[in-house]
Amino acid sequence: MVSNKAKTIADYMIAEGCEQTSSGNWIFTYDEINRRFGTDLPNDAELINQIADYIYANKNDVVADHDLSQGFDLDFYTDCCPNIDESCLGEMGME
Repeated sequence: MVSNKAKTIADYMIAEGCEQTSSGNWIFTYDEINRRFGTDLPNDAELINQIADYIYANKNDVVADHDLSQGFDLDFYTDCCPNIDESCLGEMGME
């Protein structure tokens, strides 16, 4: 079961990442999440797993891929990102 805290963190990261990215990728460090939400990452493996499970199960129309090994490295579908720099897409092979 995914906790409300995990949902809140995942929803925040998705909203913030989609809004801020110009390339389709946004990275949140564990320290950044800890400061904002009072968590203890990466030491709380259960919370990390809950966040990943929530993203995978509920946000696969927004998040194309994610890597949680060093923080939260999210790749978004560019259609969901209002500030995409079109010139980045060709360089990244995402056209």
